[in-house]
Amino acid sequence: MFDSLSEYFAAYEDTPPEIFSFEQAWLATLAVTVVIDVDMFDYSMSLVGPFVAALTYVVGFLIAVALMAFTSRRRSNLARWLLVGPFSLLILFYDLAHFSLLVERVPMAYVAAVQLGLVGLSIYLLFRPNCRAWFAARDADGNAGDSTGSSGAVGDGAIC
Repeated sequence: MFDSLSEYFAAYEDTPPEIFSFEQAWLATLAVTVVIDVDMFDYSMSLVGPFVAALTYVVGFLIAVALMAFTSRRRSNLARWLLVGPFSLLILFYDLAHFSLLVERVPMAYVAAVQLGLVGLSIYLLFRPNCRAWFAARDADGNAGDSTGSSGAVGDGAIC
């Protein structure tokens, strides 16, 4: 099962370096998000209970990882726009809605600022000119490959 997943999410040979930088920035964003979530868990638990609070954090984390994987490894333009639009705005609005609480917990305000900076860096990297061309090449061919119609993925055989 994991062998087929690793082939499905294999990197393309023509992947721009900014995509790998995006993955690193997004993973750093997720690490910072975990720090914020751990610190804010008592507040979330007081609002919705421990089970719903934990479930919300876990589901959000899994969605963030899936969007990153589909954006950078499956070359999904839809996942890129979902990551940039609704998901990044959700992070922004969460931090703004809890700004007064974050300021009371002084280090967390700085951690949230780092998180927002990393989200901005991730978005910037996804829209560099060669990344836009990389996503457009998939859309122009109707598949995730090059102009010859092969998938171009390391390990080949991946289904779009």
